[in-house]
Amino acid sequence: MKRIIATLIILLSFISLKAEDQKRYMPDFFVSQFAGYIGFISGGLGYHLSEEKSSIEFLYGYVPAFAGGIEIHMLTTRINGRPFVYKSKNDFYFYPLNLAFFVNYTHGQQYKLKWSSKYPKWYYRPTALYSGESVGMAIKKACNERSIAAYEIYADLVTMSEFLYEYSQNDSVTFKDIISLAFGTRIYF
Repeated sequence: MKRIIATLIILLSFISLKAEDQKRYMPDFFVSQFAGYIGFISGGLGYHLSEEKSSIEFLYGYVPAFAGGIEIHMLTTRINGRPFVYKSKNDFYFYPLNLAFFVNYTHGQQYKLKWSSKYPKWYYRPTALYSGESVGMAIKKACNERSIAAYEIYADLVTMSEFLYEYSQNDSVTFKDIISLAFGTRIYF
């Protein structure tokens, strides 16, 4: 019941905003992704920080039991940077270098933000919160449709910060042990 009331209050607050204020809070795009350490499948909303150079995304990720042994639910915040863009004459945009940093929270009783005091400090790392990085590329096509401004496909090589550390410290950990390949789409409004 509390969730329903909180949701109604948020919706009513948004509806009461002026039209120009509503536009500011509306997301700039929808993003969906397969794999990449943020869920077997994930989806969310994104906002431009600067028009073609950077953005922030908020995603919900899901791992079904058949893929992870148990169902896993995740929330991710990701910041993307695109230092280069090449535009073709027919409204295609090519981003040869996409860089991203993300922080992920995994929900569940088996995941810990802090371990009990019976363990020495820093003996175990938190299992509910982790960070990661990715590098990839994307192709975007501008549209002249009313509701969709553009659509994009992308591919990323993704790792987690913990994996990078282990890779740098342990000779038996190989590059392929720490990388996940992710594919995704973005639909711009």
